[in-house]
Amino acid sequence: MVSHRELTIAVVLVTFALPAWADPALFEKIHKRNVIEIVLPGGECEARVVRRALDELTVKLKSSTSACGSANALMTLSRSNLRDVVDDRGAMGYGPRRSGAGQCAAIGSALIVPAGIAVGILTRSPWASLGIFTGGGVATGILCNKATRYTVFVEQIDRAP
Repeated sequence: MVSHRELTIAVVLVTFALPAWADPALFEKIHKRNVIEIVLPGGECEARVVRRALDELTVKLKSSTSACGSANALMTLSRSNLRDVVDDRGAMGYGPRRSGAGQCAAIGSALIVPAGIAVGILTRSPWASLGIFTGGGVATGILCNKATRYTVFVEQIDRAP
């Protein structure tokens, strides 16, 4: 029989091992200025959304690839060609489909903690230190939230008119 502790450990491990959730309905959550990873049957590329319509996105390619086209080219992604969308906000680390949110939060924490401790020591006030921790945490959350990324799986992309 499996103990409660073993079951808890298994559930935690499975939860951390799950990939980001895939959902075509996430297409509506992609906004202007979001950086997205486009995955085509022949390869992948990175682009920034420059225009948003109801059922299509116009993106500007960040670099030249054989699968997508030349750098700075404007391309259109249509919902009719969409296979899936993955929200990579929770993905931390390095790699083509990883967001910088984890790295951003680590850098923010590395700057906030020493600053909060130093202010607390210099002012001899725990409230000043708490203010630095709170303000720094809010600022880090706001700055790191801009690292939102989506991976879009499509059949094809077309050159924008």
